[in-house]
Amino acid sequence: MISKFNTVKKLALTATLLFGSAASAGPIAVDTWYEFSFGATGSAAQACTSCSASTGTPTVFADAPAWTFTSTGGQGFTVVDAFLRGDSFDVFDFGTLLFSTTPVAAAGTCGNDPEVCLADPLVSSNRVILAAGAHSITMTVNNSPFGGGAAYFRYDVPEPASMFLLGSGLLGLGYLRRRKLTAEQN
Repeated sequence: MISKFNTVKKLALTATLLFGSAASAGPIAVDTWYEFSFGATGSAAQACTSCSASTGTPTVFADAPAWTFTSTGGQGFTVVDAFLRGDSFDVFDFGTLLFSTTPVAAAGTCGNDPEVCLADPLVSSNRVILAAGAHSITMTVNNSPFGGGAAYFRYDVPEPASMFLLGSGLLGLGYLRRRKLTAEQN
């Protein structure tokens, strides 16, 4: 009986190696741009099956969502449209709306480099700082004037200047709260 079980296990492993496994999302790595594809307005973001590699910033084709990772807190999650401008997205974490990317006009192109597209004010994008803990990201297309396309997302560690600004803001809020409490006590 045990040898029969081992044989079935070996056959399953061999089939997986030869034919691949069902599309499933692996954990997302920090500071890596992932390219995903999408269809018409209202559709869900999906794995990149026929995407074009970026000719600039290195990117990875995303597996099927949900895209999962664990944050220690303070990391960002960025989504940016690419190629033809005009697409926008709703981004969900465990099914709860995390943010929406900015609506933009469907005009022109930013190319296929996520950094170039992110710097373009005419391209739909958004970024949020994440709380510590597990995250499971999915997306829905808000607007897809061309009936589909590709875009990018990245889970990243913010640069030191952003952390300084965030820390300064928190210190300022703490000071104001303390001042208000002192005023209320007098």
